[in-house]
Amino acid sequence: MTSFAHTSARERWPIIITQGIDDVHRAAYSAKDDESLTEGKWIVAELAKLKYEVQHDRELTPIPDDGERDINAYNEELAARGNPKWHNVPWLYAECYLYRYAVATLQIGVGTNDHNKTHIEHL
Repeated sequence: MTSFAHTSARERWPIIITQGIDDVHRAAYSAKDDESLTEGKWIVAELAKLKYEVQHDRELTPIPDDGERDINAYNEELAARGNPKWHNVPWLYAECYLYRYAVATLQIGVGTNDHNKTHIEHL
């Protein structure tokens, strides 16, 4: 029998990230301005990198600083865990980390474009 954690890491998380990539790709390519397209391409590339790291059991890397207060706590916990790999870390921490990493990527990627920030909040 395969655990939920095992299935999450190997199947569920890559699917979730792919859905995020698809949503951002559609939004970026339907935008009417070059700034939105550039931001969207950057976000897609960063999410694709995250998906690769999950699928290939790479080490979790620090969450990029998006200006929110919780980033330090996540990154300190990651360091305390010795920079574990995706398939060898407590499931709940990795699940929360995955979503927080994705949010940071989206927030950094949209920069100061208020229209995109509003759109990203709806994804």
